[in-house]
Amino acid sequence: MDALRASNIYREDQNSYMLYPDKNLPLFFEKNAIDKTIVENNEWFRQELVSGRRDFIEQDINGIVHFNGAFRNSEQLRIALENDARTSDQDVTALCKIYEDVFEHRRFTGRSGSMYKYEGLGSIYWHMVSKLLLATSEVIVAASESGDDDLLISRLTTHFDEIKDGLGLHKAPAQYGAFPTDPYSHTPGFCGVQQPGMTGQVKEDVITRFSELGVKVRAGEIEFEPTMLKRDEFTTGPGDWHYSVGGAGQVEDIQPGSLAFTLCGVPVIYRLSDSSAVTIVTGEGDPVKTEGCKLGVFWSRSLFQRDQLVRKILVDIPEAIVRPQAGCQEPSCDKGKGKCPEPAK
Repeated sequence: MDALRASNIYREDQNSYMLYPDKNLPLFFEKNAIDKTIVENNEWFRQELVSGRRDFIEQDINGIVHFNGAFRNSEQLRIALENDARTSDQDVTALCKIYEDVFEHRRFTGRSGSMYKYEGLGSIYWHMVSKLLLATSEVIVAASESGDDDLLISRLTTHFDEIKDGLGLHKAPAQYGAFPTDPYSHTPGFCGVQQPGMTGQVKEDVITRFSELGVKVRAGEIEFEPTMLKRDEFTTGPGDWHYSVGGAGQVEDIQPGSLAFTLCGVPVIYRLSDSSAVTIVTGEGDPVKTEGCKLGVFWSRSLFQRDQLVRKILVDIPEAIVRPQAGCQEPSCDKGKGKCPEPAK
């Protein structure tokens, strides 16, 4: 991740990464040109030019030697050379290698290496950036669960934040080139985002968001164990949360220190606390509260089946596992309990 950030794949103007490093394409007259030194040091080339034949190569008025344009690839050239009595097996192998060195067909990557739009040269391909974000989140979660070094995890989360900040949703329209909430295919090096539509990026971003929220499913059981959430994602005051379930509008009172989302059509409300607990609110009977971060197999199955038995889930999140507020550079920061210094400018 450090190397990627420092590489020529990174585009500072968009704070994001291209699919491939940018490069200058050869001009038309620079293509299909055999190096002069190769021609001079190869007996077959010299004899072919003297013979005046143009079956395999030809020389233009500037003295540059080209392969006959009738051949589309080295295999076609090989077949033709093998049928030529004046060409030895050794020459066939050498000439096909020279042909491949000239055209580099095996390095062809489609539009990404030959066009300037449509995810081409100099372009950021946003679906790939979202895949990078998702992969980074998976590594962070795995490192946290394995008890890896806190400094390593902190460095990873810094990269995660930088990748996420580079996505269109977190940009101003002037920088993004469109409404930031609209998904687009790519951003060329000379204009704003191009090709709007429901790209695969949306899928990756939804999965990544649930990874941030710490929603996991193991052995048919839902767990709520966030490791990447920031303190400033939780509310600082009371308010109303408007959401929709089955097309019907709903309103929920949200208290300070909360974060809310829906899962399988059921509202889930995170509440900052001292310890982990899950409270299940049903349509009948008293709420069911359990210690820890697991929903339980029975209630998880109910949620998956959308049987409407579960009406609301309240999850107490230990404030100690929440990341400090954005911009806080103070190592002794007390996890956003009003003791953080002002965010870094």
